[in-house]
Amino acid sequence: MINTDLRKEIKFIAVNAVILDVVLIISALAFIPFINILTGVFFGTLLLILDMFFLSLSIQSIIADAKNGNNGNKGSAKMTFLYILRLIFIASGLFLALKLPFMSVICTAIPLFYPKLIYFIKAIFCKKEG
Repeated sequence: MINTDLRKEIKFIAVNAVILDVVLIISALAFIPFINILTGVFFGTLLLILDMFFLSLSIQSIIADAKNGNNGNKGSAKMTFLYILRLIFIASGLFLALKLPFMSVICTAIPLFYPKLIYFIKAIFCKKEG
């Protein structure tokens, strides 16, 4: 269903997200009740992983269309439409976190920024050969 490279990338993000979740939980203990932190962090990480999954499906769909000769503005329009759907998915998840009394919306939103941090750290520590 999903390309092997994309599956590896999602797994890489998920493993590093769990590590960053532990850091977030420890650092938020001074400000937010523990159960709100836990539910927020794990719900935010779930949103992140599902968003990455939907992104990989979008990429595969656009590539498959391009290979079949359906390129041009149709691919761009489809990618834009799928991007908007992903944004609606994330916004509804954040809205749900805002409405639930046992979930911290801040701790739900922070994991959505993990990929930027993960790729930044990866760029610093992992040098490409060649």
